[in-house]
Amino acid sequence: MKLHVTALIAVSACVMVLCACSVNKQPQVVVYETPLGSQTDEHGCKPAAGYMWSKIKGDCIRIWEEGIQLNNVIDKNAAYAAFLVLSEDSTKMEAFMVETSGANPILYREGATADSWCSNSKFSGAYRAVLQDSVWTLWKGQEKIYDNAVR
Repeated sequence: MKLHVTALIAVSACVMVLCACSVNKQPQVVVYETPLGSQTDEHGCKPAAGYMWSKIKGDCIRIWEEGIQLNNVIDKNAAYAAFLVLSEDSTKMEAFMVETSGANPILYREGATADSWCSNSKFSGAYRAVLQDSVWTLWKGQEKIYDNAVR
């Protein structure tokens, strides 16, 4: 009796292995209308390749290549940063932040030789970027939100 049960189990196992290894299975092929990573946004930028539209550059850029990275000072464990991108003549600056969800504020230099740029100083909540002693600081209203100080 033991021999019949053992033989039955062995035969069952062999049948299951052979069925699992069937050579008639065809791999499924997924066909995409456009190749992955080739999608573009309304400006022709390829987000999958890291490109974003910059208003002041008038072009698709990678903010980490062209911008100045600032770290979050409110939440030191934050996994995101802000980036400041200067215009060619340094009279304007675009601030890329997660808080603005793509509506990046444009800041304007506050004087020909000033080391500060401001979005709209007439209203509370305006953004202001300041360069002092080689450290960039980004403010929202009276609150410092980002900087690139070495800690």
